[in-house]
Formats: sequence, structure tokens, C-alpha cells
Amino acid sequence: MLLNDFYRIKTHTVESEKINAEIIFDKDHAIFKGHFPGQPVVPGVCMLMLVKEIITELHNRSFLFNDIPQMKFLSMINPNQHPEVDVQIQLKKTEEGKTIVDAMLKKEEVVFFKMKARIADS
Repeated sequence: MLLNDFYRIKTHTVESEKINAEIIFDKDHAIFKGHFPGQPVVPGVCMLMLVKEIITELHNRSFLFNDIPQMKFLSMINPNQHPEVDVQIQLKKTEEGKTIVDAMLKKEEVVFFKMKARIADS
């Protein structure tokens, strides 16, 4: 898990199918020593993982991603420039009983990451 190690949740709200959280990265974490030395960047796989962990932690549900039809890395997150990032997650049930996840990592007007995925409860 990356939660409470690579990042921590500073504030959050959970409203039915919406999760809004503000997270803080540990800019001294070992991941940044290798990704990349002198120019730290949050790895894309860590962005995906923190969305999963935040849903699991704050919405109290364990799941696996079935498929991810859309994932966009729009700007790099340098923890020295953006130590705090907003995470917005929308969960929507389909008529077939599946759950769609729309997630975004951003800070003010800068959008770093967007994704749309389907999940299966585990």
C-alpha cells in the first residue's frame, strides 16, 4: 500500500457515490530517488494505485479494475511543486450492476490525471 507511506489523506468528504480528497505526497519517499533523481515525478502506476486505495479506504469496498478504457496523464506531478493534490472520484452503477469509476487528480486549474474504469467487487 502507498497510503500513509507514499502519500497521506489530508482531508476528505464522501457523499454517496462521490469522494473528494486532498492528499499530501511524501516528497522524500524512496520512489522519488529513482523516478527521477533531481527531477521527482509521481509515477503513473502510483496515480492509478492511489485512486484504488482511496476508494477502498473511504468508500469501504474492496475491488479489482475490470478494464480501464480511458487513462490520460496530462501533466507531471512534481511533489516539490505540488506536494498537495486534489483527488475527485465519482462512482456510478450501471443498469447491468457494474460500477464505473471516473477519477481525476488536479490542483486548482492544473489537471494531472484522468481515468475511466470499470470495477468488480472482490
